[in-house]
Order: sequence, then C-alpha cells, then structure tokens
Amino acid sequence: MEILNYNSSSTRSKLGEKRIDTSLAIALVLLMSLVPIVPLTIKVTIGITMVVITVLSWRRPAFYLGLFGSICLAIMITRIPYSQLLFALAIGIYLLIISLMPSLKSGLAWFRWGTFGWDVKLLCFGAATISGLALVGWFFWVRPNINDIIRQFVPDYPLWVLIFGGILFAMVNAAVEEVAYRGIVLSALIESHVPSSLALLLQAIAFGTIHINGFPRGWIGVGLATIYGFIMGVIRLRSGGLFAPWAGHVLADLVIVAIVFEAARLL
Repeated sequence: MEILNYNSSSTRSKLGEKRIDTSLAIALVLLMSLVPIVPLTIKVTIGITMVVITVLSWRRPAFYLGLFGSICLAIMITRIPYSQLLFALAIGIYLLIISLMPSLKSGLAWFRWGTFGWDVKLLCFGAATISGLALVGWFFWVRPNINDIIRQFVPDYPLWVLIFGGILFAMVNAAVEEVAYRGIVLSALIESHVPSSLALLLQAIAFGTIHINGFPRGWIGVGLATIYGFIMGVIRLRSGGLFAPWAGHVLADLVIVAIVFEAARLL
C-alpha cells in the first residue's frame, strides 16, 4: 500500500511539473506575440514580466524561450525596429550566452539539419507555391503602400547587384526567422509538453504578429503570416530539422523580393 501511495504521489508530482512547464512556455509565447503590436510603454511592462517568468523557468525548457524573448525585447526597446539585424543580434547573443554556460547546452537541441525526402520536398514546394500566390493576390488586392520597404531595400544600384542582394536577403531573412520561430520557440514549446497542435499555433501567432509592419503587412498580413508560420512549423516537425523550412521560406521570400522590385520599377 505504501509503495502504491508513493507511486501515485510521484505521478502527481510529475504531472504538476509538466503543467508548470507548459504554463510558463505558453505565457512567454503569448507575451512575445504582443510585443510587435503594443506601444513602447507596454513593451517595457511585458519585458519585465518576461524576465520574471524567465527567472522562474530556470532549469526548465521554457527558460530558453524566455531568454531569447527577453534578449529580443531588450534590443527592441533601444528603438531598433524589427528587422533581420534585430533577430541576428538576438540569436548571436543567445548563442554566446549558451556557449559560455555549459549547463545550458540543451538550449541548442533544435539545431539539426533534418531530413529532406520527397514528402518533405513536396511540402516545401507546395507551401512555396501557395504562399507565393497568396502574396501576389494580397499585394494586388490590398494595394499596400510599401514605399518604406522600397527605400530601405531597393537602392539605386545596377540590376545585377539588386538581384544578388535580393537572393542574399531571402536566404538570410529565412535563416534568422526559422532559427527564431521554428528553432528556439517551437522546440521550447514542444519540450515544455505543449501539445504539438497548440505549439504549432502559438509559434505561428508569434511569427504572424511581427509582420504587422512587414510584408505582408497590416492585420491581413498578420493572418497570412500566421498561416504560413503554421505550415513551416508542420514542415519543421515532419523533417525533424531546420533545413526544409528554411528552403521553403527562401522560395517564399524570393516572391516577395520580386514583388518589391516590380513595385519599385513602377514608381
């Protein structure tokens, strides 16, 4: 009888620990999702809350999620807008901290090549085709003002330089966003015992909100990016690594590059 009671108590304790892991991870991702769409003053409040939750998450899978989110927000509060530079800096600092602390090596468990079989290839090309059509349809239906993007990414350079730069942008942008959302965020959610379907949705929402001022933009853009982020998450889980979602993401970003170049030509 005592052994049965001990086993029952141990099981309840493990379930309780899993619920704590799950709750902390969900709370962190929801806070990350709010950051791009709230004023600076609220960003500061969210940042403080994230730091507190990150501290409470020490030695739990959610810690890595909180660490990365806190780094991103700290950089953003310095008024560096969302960009590839922001994520690149955040990822660099994240990797530096983990490399300096051997006890945190598990925070790199997501860094895997994965498989790239025919089923995954079909998913990648299918996702790229559908997302490409959606991006073109969104652009010509909504007719958004993207002059800010054109000024930032289409300087008065020779065409061959712009083409090379566009390809490089697609590769880098896909890399930093996939590492952030399908790498750090999704892996932390799964490791925190969040059900796969919910983990896919949460990371997709966080990915979607960063597009409020991106491409696609506005709330329709957030919705489209959320759907796309969900699909990339499915590819990430199916392939078991980051290469496949990165490849699919590059193809979609090349469509964006082509649309921006065409819009710049027509100005």
